[in-house]
Amino acid sequence: MRIHAVSRRTLGALALTLPLARAARAQEAYPTRPVRMVVPFAAGGSTDILARLIAQHLSTRLEQQFIVENKPGAGTNIAAEFVVKSRPDGYTLLFGAAAMATNPSLLPSMPYDMFKDLAPIAVIGRTPLVLVVHPSVPARNVQELLALARSQPQGMNAATGGNGTIPHLATELLRFESGAPLTHIPYRGQATAMPDVLSGRVPMMLESIPPLLPVIRNGELRALAVAEPERLTLLPDVPTLIESGFPGFSAAAWNAMFAPAGTPAPILAKLNAEVNAIMRQPDVVARFAELGARPVGGTPEEMQRFLRAEVDRWAEVVRRSGAKAN
Repeated sequence: MRIHAVSRRTLGALALTLPLARAARAQEAYPTRPVRMVVPFAAGGSTDILARLIAQHLSTRLEQQFIVENKPGAGTNIAAEFVVKSRPDGYTLLFGAAAMATNPSLLPSMPYDMFKDLAPIAVIGRTPLVLVVHPSVPARNVQELLALARSQPQGMNAATGGNGTIPHLATELLRFESGAPLTHIPYRGQATAMPDVLSGRVPMMLESIPPLLPVIRNGELRALAVAEPERLTLLPDVPTLIESGFPGFSAAAWNAMFAPAGTPAPILAKLNAEVNAIMRQPDVVARFAELGARPVGGTPEEMQRFLRAEVDRWAEVVRRSGAKAN
C-alpha cells in the first residue's frame, strides 16, 4: 500500500512537471512559427519602414518570419489595444511610437495601461526634430528668430503635423522656455503642412527630420537647430537647441518594441538580445542614418525608465499648454 501511495504521488508530480518542462522547451526554441509585428501607422511612413527593417533581420536571425501588420488609428491606440488583448506568448508584438507616451495626458480615457498591460523589449530608435524656417525669414539662428517673433504684433506662426504630436508639444515647450509668442498651426499630418511652409505662408516648423532633410539640403528651407543633445551627422553645421540657449532641451519621435504583459521572461530576453545585436550591425546603423533616425537599444529596464520620463515630461507640457489630440 505504501509503494502504491508513493507511486501515485510520483505520478502526480510528473503530471505537474511535464507541462512545465514542455513550456520551457517551447520558450527555448522560440519562435517555432511566424511572429506578427503590429505597427500603429499606415504602410510607407518612417515607423513602418523601421519596423520592416527590424522584422527582416529578426526573420533572418531567428529563422522564422516576422510579419509586419499595419493597424493605424486612434493615435496608436488601436494597434496597442490589439496587442494588449493578444495571447502573451511572443507571437504578437507591438512596434510602438512616441504617441503612446502622450496619449495618457491628451485623452480623457485610455483602453490600456502601458506600464501594466505591455512588457518592454527595447527602444528601437529616435528620430530627431529640426527647427526650420522659410528662406524669406530674416533669421540666421534661434535667438534671432525668437527676437523676430517678439517684435511682431501677432507673434509668429509655427506649423506641425497635428495637435498632440511630439512636434506640437515640443513647439509649446519652446514657447514656454523662450517666452516668445509662437502660435501653433496644426495640420493633418506632415505632408499637408509642408506646402504652406515651403511657400512661406507659415514661416517656421519644428518637425521630425525625414521629410525635412531633402528640402533643407536643396535650400528650400533653412535649418536653425536640432532638438537633440548632440549635433546630427546629417546636419553637422546645424547647432542644437541646447547650444542655442535652451539647456536640456531635447525632443524626438521614437519607436520601441513591446509584447503583451505576461510574455515569458526567456522570450523577452531573447528578443531584447536579438534586437540589440541587429541595431549594432553596420548596415542597419547606416539605414537608420539614411532615415534620419538613431538606433538606441538597451535593456527592458532602461526602456521602462525612458517611458516613464517621457510620460511625465509631456504630461507637464500638456497641462501648461492645454493641448488636445486631433
